[in-house]
Amino acid sequence: MPRNKQFSREEVLERAVQLFWYKGFHATSISDLVEYLGINRASLYNAFGDKETLFQEALTLYQEQGQEMMKGLEAELAQGTVRAFFETFLFQQLDEILSDQQSKGCFVVNSVTELANRSNEIRQLSSSNLAHSIGFFTRIITLGQQKGEINRATAPEVLAHHFFTFFNGLQVIGKIDKDEEKLRKVILYHLNNLFSA
Repeated sequence: MPRNKQFSREEVLERAVQLFWYKGFHATSISDLVEYLGINRASLYNAFGDKETLFQEALTLYQEQGQEMMKGLEAELAQGTVRAFFETFLFQQLDEILSDQQSKGCFVVNSVTELANRSNEIRQLSSSNLAHSIGFFTRIITLGQQKGEINRATAPEVLAHHFFTFFNGLQVIGKIDKDEEKLRKVILYHLNNLFSA
């Protein structure tokens, strides 16, 4: 009997992120996974259980990678202004939107719109991601208020929710409209309002 080909679970999970991110949960079949991941059905089920569990693990990995990126950005903040931080953050996202030939958008946002009203697990994962992101942006905005860059009239948590909503909306719009000049103007308008005296 031939032995199953050995594979790296981490590498397979990374590839699963890319496939689910592009196609979504429902449009991705087991056959798609077997072909794209390069493992047979038995190995897939043995390693991950079922498609839903694999999807949840892929989404968790994507979220963890995003959170690590945020930690790195926060660590660099001491070197510049809060305004410069938000400009860098948003324009880096714009660059990703413009270079995304498949128009995948954000894997978390895609998963919320497809599954949050049908899956408690996805809703919980998404809520955890929301809480982490709001906490992150709240810390940055609080610092901006302390440094006098952002008006103190509005609570930092409210501004953090506002920014997070704008950020996710930008990624959704970027899936269907890649007009760079227009999107840059929208970003600058948002930043000018956030940092108005």
